[in-house]
Amino acid sequence: MNPLRILYANASLDEGEPERYTHNLMQAMRAQGHHVEALCQPKAPLKQRLEQDGFHVHPLHMGSGWGVLRTVLPLKRLLLSQHFDVVHTQTHHDSLSVGLAARLARHPLIVRTQHFGQSDSAFTDRWLAHGVIALSHFVKKSRVQKGVTASRIEVVYPAVDTPSLNTTSLRQRLGVADEATMVGSMVAAGKEKGALELIQALAPLMRESPQLHLVIANNTDSDDTLVSFAEQLDVHKQVHRLAPTESIVSFMGELDVFALAAPTEASAIVFAKAAAQVAVVAAQVGSIPEMIEVGKSGMLVPVHDIVALRKALQRLVQDPALRQSMAAAGYDYIVGSGRFTQATQQQLTESHYRQWLSQHKLS
Repeated sequence: MNPLRILYANASLDEGEPERYTHNLMQAMRAQGHHVEALCQPKAPLKQRLEQDGFHVHPLHMGSGWGVLRTVLPLKRLLLSQHFDVVHTQTHHDSLSVGLAARLARHPLIVRTQHFGQSDSAFTDRWLAHGVIALSHFVKKSRVQKGVTASRIEVVYPAVDTPSLNTTSLRQRLGVADEATMVGSMVAAGKEKGALELIQALAPLMRESPQLHLVIANNTDSDDTLVSFAEQLDVHKQVHRLAPTESIVSFMGELDVFALAAPTEASAIVFAKAAAQVAVVAAQVGSIPEMIEVGKSGMLVPVHDIVALRKALQRLVQDPALRQSMAAAGYDYIVGSGRFTQATQQQLTESHYRQWLSQHKLS
């Protein structure tokens, strides 16, 4: 098959899983011989990373509201001059501005990735994109409920990498003994209540065992709340927080258990990365159930059920053999099966590109 010319657009100024998704997919497509370029905001961290990786990046300010319209004509000229086969958008802003420009340029194929189920309106999915890639069946179902035709949505799970351990031992840095049991978690913006519930669930177990510790990655402004709550429950010496710039993923291999009391769609991929390495526990919401084999590689509990969360954590804390078997099963499910590998993601995404191109008689 002829290689494709693909433009990946991402208007985000953040450094999160959607941005890593864009970078990883571009790398995978380039490795298969496709011509790959990107469209990013001038000051986006993603732009810098892509350029360092040897990609050609078109810088363009992509505003919101009426600012979107100012970018349409420059984008149309870019698309007409470059003759891309596929334009693949990621966020609401770039899906709107690039989607409008691509439609005006009568562009062959416009694809939208939906990372989150209820993230925005369905306008770009229904009227601008020719096809939508959802990162889970939950996301697909959510978009269908928003009015997007199910036959236009394909599910492609994101690639899950398992990074090597950080060169600095987290346990050594925190003063936690090697034989201690370490539970890890993360706090998403607006989900601080979940961290409080996790501390509440673990507190009785921590008071019984000084060798049980909780490490939380927290890039929100809730540090004082977490510290105060841990002090109230007399477990503050066993609750640790990573710096805002640190990711729990970097230290996943040092954990014994990973737990999420209030997962978000943004944390689902982090949960999958955890499930590939350690035993996991989470509330049963969103895409989380698709990331594990329940009872085999991890446990799910009802949302806000602190007693059920405590019982699940207690089982894992007290049973190292169970933790090891769940970690092994998680690796098989995430990596061994090929469900979440970069090769599978690339192959399915390219297959859908060509399928949609063929359907529109533009291949």
